[in-house]
Amino acid sequence: MIKKIEFSILFFFLVLICYSIFSYSLTDPNLVITSWQPYWQFQQLIWQKLFHNQLALTTSYAVLVSLLVLTYGQIIKHVDKITLKKMILLFVVLLLPLLFSYNALSHDVFNYMFNAKMILVYNANPHHQVALDFPPYGYGWTVLSLLPYAMGLGKFVTTWLAFRGFAVLSIALLLGAIVKTAQLMRIKLSNSQLALLFFNPLLLLEVVSNMHNDLWMIAPAVMSLGILSRKDDQNIWSKIAISGVLLGLSISIKLATVVLLPLWLVLVIKNTAFMSKLDKQSYQLFSIISNFWPGLASLGLFIPLLTQRSKQFLPWYLLWVMAWWPLMQTVKKYPKLSYWQNIWKIVILILSVTVIYRYLPWLWQGDFSGQVEWQQKMITWIPFLFAIIGVPLYEKLKK
Repeated sequence: MIKKIEFSILFFFLVLICYSIFSYSLTDPNLVITSWQPYWQFQQLIWQKLFHNQLALTTSYAVLVSLLVLTYGQIIKHVDKITLKKMILLFVVLLLPLLFSYNALSHDVFNYMFNAKMILVYNANPHHQVALDFPPYGYGWTVLSLLPYAMGLGKFVTTWLAFRGFAVLSIALLLGAIVKTAQLMRIKLSNSQLALLFFNPLLLLEVVSNMHNDLWMIAPAVMSLGILSRKDDQNIWSKIAISGVLLGLSISIKLATVVLLPLWLVLVIKNTAFMSKLDKQSYQLFSIISNFWPGLASLGLFIPLLTQRSKQFLPWYLLWVMAWWPLMQTVKKYPKLSYWQNIWKIVILILSVTVIYRYLPWLWQGDFSGQVEWQQKMITWIPFLFAIIGVPLYEKLKK
């Protein structure tokens, strides 16, 4: 079994190298990352072979992500056979190819960079004077983004790489938040539960390669609710204060986690004397919520994905929903609710695979004209509907 997991990791690593090479086929023609001659020759070649050949471009992407998904399944299957330390080491090794990839599927990182530049170089507020009329992120992210920009020392490539390092740091922070929360909840996390999230191709491509900032919003949100997951009569108000600050930080980065406020309030009440003053039915409801808050947080953060603002929805937004996976545990006291929480987890896992393919119509068309947006919605929602109906039916027949 050890050999199987090592082979799967090696194959995954090789596919990620191929993806990193492929990613430069989508480098903007007016962007010169470096004038180093060997790179420039490579860039010209890959533009010629892929950028101007939509069939080859689309097929290459489809094959690469399919191989990642299949290998991901094998890793999950065998990862419990190794130690946690070895799994983390292997994960770090897997990140190496993506550190040198191009953010092929998103230009958001350039917005991050320019917003920071507006403050540090032009002394302008990006929340009042917005580059290219794009709406800015929250003030929390604006402040955070100053650090990687400053580390870039005014050079494009070093700033670009600093933002990639910042993206990797967000993964480490989320891992730390989940592990600490699991300790507070007194649950034991298996390797497969962690790998289900952190080895997921969607997370790797969207956070490391495309450098989205979503985990910077999610990590403090997880820790905020995690702090309140276990009652401590001696430090109630300090816990609530720290938790509130963390949730406020999360909301200041991206507004989406404002939907967690009702859940946060329930956990606050659970930690105070107000809980004992509730009537029997309310007490039972609050007890259920406090046992299933990770699943409810996941479900709550799915709601913003249905809005027109999220374009129903951009693939990396699903990370808001996926981040709670390892903490969604079976509660023996509530078997039926545990069953439906597990169903939700499976449905989102399926969705995390299908949304990777949302890029195919765009790659084939070369832009968002015609039926591209409609086709993307079909790729997302048809499998979702099949999953939401088929998974419970399959589980019922399996019994």
